[in-house]
Amino acid sequence: MELFYLLCSILSAFFTSLVLSCLLPFRALLRCLCSSRSVGSSAATGEDPVSLYEGTVWHERRRPVHHSFRYAVRYALVDIDSAPNVLPDHLSGDEARRIAEPPGQCTG
Repeated sequence: MELFYLLCSILSAFFTSLVLSCLLPFRALLRCLCSSRSVGSSAATGEDPVSLYEGTVWHERRRPVHHSFRYAVRYALVDIDSAPNVLPDHLSGDEARRIAEPPGQCTG
């Protein structure tokens, strides 16, 4: 039964990642279409506030039983200080600094 749950979990993560990855180009297209309406600090410096990274995580356990696996990962890192559109239910860079009080620039 645990094998069934593991398989369902893997399939769920795979399809969720697949759907979200397919939606990324549409979001980028929408951002390009809407960027003419707002000029933020990232547009002035030429930097994109969103960076997309893709890689592979590899894990290996040698004891008590040798086991290893790999899986693909995708990360979207958002610079909240220069993001053009802040969602209403998310914190801005200033709000995050005010609540958490971290030193320096808050980027994530």
